[in-house]
Amino acid sequence: MPRKAMSLKRSEKIAAQLTETESFKDFSSFAGEHLKILNRPETSMHGNIGQTVPFKLNPVQEDFHRRVLRAREAGRPGRFLVLKARRMGLSTVTQAFMFHQCLTNRNRNAFITAVDRITTNNIFLMAKKMYDNLPSGGAPTGSEKPTKAGSQEEAAAVGSVDVWDLRPELRRNNDNELWMTHPLDETKGLNSKFEVTVADAVHSTRGFEVHYFHGSEIAFWGDPETFMLGLMQTISDDPETLVVLESTANGAGGYFYREFMKAWNGEDDSDWEAVFYPWHSMPNYRRSLPEGTDHKDLLKRFDKTLLDMVRTYDLAPEQAYWAYKTWLDKCQADWDLFRQEYPGKVEDAFAFSASRVFAEKDLLPIESISVRRPSFVGHIKDGEPRYDRSRLNFAGAMIPELAGDSTGPLWIWEEPIEDERYVVAVDPSSGKSVGDFTAIQVLRAKDRNQVAEFRGTLAPLPTAECAVLLARHYNDALLSWEVNGVGHAVSLGVMQTEYWNLYQREHIESSSFDARYGWSTTVATKPIMVGVGAEIISSKLAILASSRLIGEMRSFMELTKRRTASVALVSGDENYKRVKIGAPPGEHDDLVMAWLQAQAVCDLEHGLTSRRTRQEPGSPPPRSDTWEEYDPGEPPKGDTLGSGWM
Repeated sequence: MPRKAMSLKRSEKIAAQLTETESFKDFSSFAGEHLKILNRPETSMHGNIGQTVPFKLNPVQEDFHRRVLRAREAGRPGRFLVLKARRMGLSTVTQAFMFHQCLTNRNRNAFITAVDRITTNNIFLMAKKMYDNLPSGGAPTGSEKPTKAGSQEEAAAVGSVDVWDLRPELRRNNDNELWMTHPLDETKGLNSKFEVTVADAVHSTRGFEVHYFHGSEIAFWGDPETFMLGLMQTISDDPETLVVLESTANGAGGYFYREFMKAWNGEDDSDWEAVFYPWHSMPNYRRSLPEGTDHKDLLKRFDKTLLDMVRTYDLAPEQAYWAYKTWLDKCQADWDLFRQEYPGKVEDAFAFSASRVFAEKDLLPIESISVRRPSFVGHIKDGEPRYDRSRLNFAGAMIPELAGDSTGPLWIWEEPIEDERYVVAVDPSSGKSVGDFTAIQVLRAKDRNQVAEFRGTLAPLPTAECAVLLARHYNDALLSWEVNGVGHAVSLGVMQTEYWNLYQREHIESSSFDARYGWSTTVATKPIMVGVGAEIISSKLAILASSRLIGEMRSFMELTKRRTASVALVSGDENYKRVKIGAPPGEHDDLVMAWLQAQAVCDLEHGLTSRRTRQEPGSPPPRSDTWEEYDPGEPPKGDTLGSGWM
């Protein structure tokens, strides 16, 4: 039978009891006495797996609670970025603390955001279990059982309501919100809200004040930066407020990575406190040694990686054996996967939390040996019409000029060499001040070494002009550009220049053959690009001169993003994930994509050893798939002779 709605008077008395009884304010004791959770094996401190049990904080949870209290005692708002291993109970303690704050304070709003619907539902069910298991009606009057919630004097001070009746009335109780107040009068009772939403859902915190916020697995959100920008406008700097962003890592990039590392490194402009909990700080991550197994005999089973862990972290035998069994049974005997799920240090968390396309062990020697300052920094622009005596250019073609500028977007390490062939590849952008960059890579064809690089904000048509200028500068290089999206406008701009040496891709429709120009990045071609590029880096087949390019390569990854609940349910797997190859949110991969495109073009053109037909100005671009040597002939009479390519 449903419980009768309490009277307004009784609702007020329960609210007064919760908010005015001092002993209720202590979260740790209140949680152990009155909050119930579903016990899980990963965080259990008391057995009874799968049962509803009192919430006893584990050591990691206790440590985090102390940090929150220290911030309050110091008079500063709680602002925490928490990086952790899996299943340490950080989400649980954060939810419980915020629930407790809404329960023991009037007019509080707690807002929790999770990565997907399934996680959201689980969080809300946790809060509902805490609410449903609060004492209601409690110990009978005159009971000899001592009250943990306060003295008998405290009970008397708030009226006749028994101190064991702690469950407030709800005005709203749906699938994502608990509004703890009286259903008939929102001004009576606690008037506190506990709300849970999905990160990518169309929802805004604008319009109401947020006192407590928890962002769960924020590294996997679609656009956390925009979300947090709006959220922080709703939270005051009152010391009683609390913002907790916790997550396992998702690669070296994105909002969570940037903000965490700023705080972790103690940068002055960070308002956050960075907290890291390695797997070996969890007391439950231990496993008893097999009966009759000697510690020394066990060490013989361990490989060098685990032995290094034992020495580095001073692991107990039970911890080492847990790591060994977890690596063997749950991580496919892959230490990179183990460090992804259970990092021992911050560097491991971000280095191994996503599958890097380019391994650090390959990038480091390239960075130390070949990365260097460019010999030229500046711009490229149209110059005066002149002609190269050794190679006839088109009539009226403008030989590019270089203009030095220490902040310019063009970096050059090697000027064009006579008779060398080059490839120019373009990853265009819309040209807006925010968002992606326009990136252009120039490679020497025979060895695929990087000789020049452009990174700036150009609209499509200026991008086409800049790319053509660079192609002309580098001995009429083979020019390729991504045709997807804004690339169609770049195509128009390139065709208007009447530049002749354009990369062609084959396209088959029905039985007709159609040669199209530029590079199309698709589900079919992107693996080609990534595969070629990864092989070049791992085999050290080409020189990379750009520090900007190396930096982007470090955050170029196979990123996983949890699917929405509906997709997960259809798939039958709530852990079903989708994979994206590229940079995480907030990072850039424009230089990498242009470089990959250039490498793929070189590969598909067989090292540019095939022959392609030269075109005269004004004629359609070539349809042939070959190069054709030609006699430059004599320059037109009456025109100035140039001294060659700059």
